[in-house]
Amino acid sequence: MFYVPQAARWLHFQSNAKNPLIGQLIDEGMEAIEKENTSLKGILPKEYGKPSLDKRLLAELIGLISTIGLGDAESRSKAISGREFTSIF
Repeated sequence: MFYVPQAARWLHFQSNAKNPLIGQLIDEGMEAIEKENTSLKGILPKEYGKPSLDKRLLAELIGLISTIGLGDAESRSKAISGREFTSIF
């Protein structure tokens, strides 16, 4: 199990999806996860802030992923992977 700082949680990315700096925010989130979980140091991608990455498409991807349902409320409360998925991003 890993600790996910607020700056790396899905709700943070989702609420900032249309921010022109979203790629940088995601990279900073990955760095924050690695800082809190040293076993992940150097493993997570930090390429979302590159100028060549279309931030509009990144925002659309975040919006699309946000629509994915993980089952009903009862199932989500029991599914560890569902809770971890929403905690990570």
